[in-house]
This record gives sequence, structure tokens and C-alpha cells, in this order.
Amino acid sequence: MKALIVTTAAALAIAGAAVLAQQAAAPAPAPMPASPRGTAATQVSGKWVVEKEGAAPRYREGKWIVVDYGRPILRGRTDIFAPTPSTARR
Repeated sequence: MKALIVTTAAALAIAGAAVLAQQAAAPAPAPMPASPRGTAATQVSGKWVVEKEGAAPRYREGKWIVVDYGRPILRGRTDIFAPTPSTARR
């Protein structure tokens, strides 16, 4: 009986070591990419100035407003922002 317990314990130890070795060798799955960033920018409080005669006017002395935002990844989905019956215009 004691030999059976030792043999079973040894077999379990070997099987456990094999499972651990296999998990350590397997590469981790690549993480899902983050949502792509979106950017919108505009310039305000400036004025249009013609620097040279015949040249296109340029916008000078304005302040920039830059908005960075995240965009959803569709991942094969379509119409994720489609109106529902309760929000659709009648």
C-alpha cells in the first residue's frame, strides 16, 4: 500500500511539473489594441492677414483649441450607434 502511495505521488508530481513547464513555454496572448485616438483642432480669436498681394490670407495671433478623444473599435460590428426605437425621431 505504501509503495502505491509513493508511486501515485511521484506520478502526480511528474504530471504537475509537465503542466507547469508547458504553461511556462507557451507565449502569452497578445493584448487587445486600445481604441485609436482621435484629434480635432481649431484656432480661435485670431485674424486673417494678407501678407503679400495675391497670396492667400493667413490666420494670425489665434489660440489653438485641441480636443483628444478615444474612438470605439468596431471589431466587425456595424451600426453601433444606430438609433433605438425609443430614441429615433418620429
